[in-house]
Amino acid sequence: SGKTLGTQVSKVLKGSCFSAVEIDIEPLTQAESWLEPFLKAVKDSLTPQLKLRLAVPVLSPKTIPGNFWSLSDGVKAISWVDGLDVMAYDSGSKTSKEYEEVFKNTFFFVMELIKQSPGTNIIVGLPAYPDKTQLHSKETENLSLVLAVLKPFTPFQLKPFCQGEIRLAYYSGWTLSARDKEIHKQIEEWRNAVCKKPL
Repeated sequence: SGKTLGTQVSKVLKGSCFSAVEIDIEPLTQAESWLEPFLKAVKDSLTPQLKLRLAVPVLSPKTIPGNFWSLSDGVKAISWVDGLDVMAYDSGSKTSKEYEEVFKNTFFFVMELIKQSPGTNIIVGLPAYPDKTQLHSKETENLSLVLAVLKPFTPFQLKPFCQGEIRLAYYSGWTLSARDKEIHKQIEEWRNAVCKKPL
């Protein structure tokens, strides 16, 4: 099935401007054993221009109940594909403090993971959309909390982020609220300032 999917995707996207495809299988509660041969078959069947990415839930130690992948799951998954798209939202956090802990653990681990996996990159998806899924609330998961977690990181810790190996993303199809637009601007200003500092 992986070979068939990779071959068909390559045919559909032949001659296009796409550089990567993402596979998002939900719910996916862990890096299950069938994933490795499936993803490797997809990757081997894609044309060289197309990189393979995998969407995964929050990568964090399970210090609180929620929708997480274990750290070992993240290590396995990044070895099977060219990059990960970590969905750092819908975590199941009940309070803003819980989400701050989850996001901090996720971002720190992602930075360590990228150091151990040269040639890969990670996109961290942020909570910036209306609560239509009922999997999170704007009070417990939002861009303000993300910025509060990011600010204490040092330029040295943020080296993979500043070099573009880790990127932050929002769903472009959903309109940001006025508050989210304001915080998004603050995140951009913070990134521009911290990434100019010497390591």
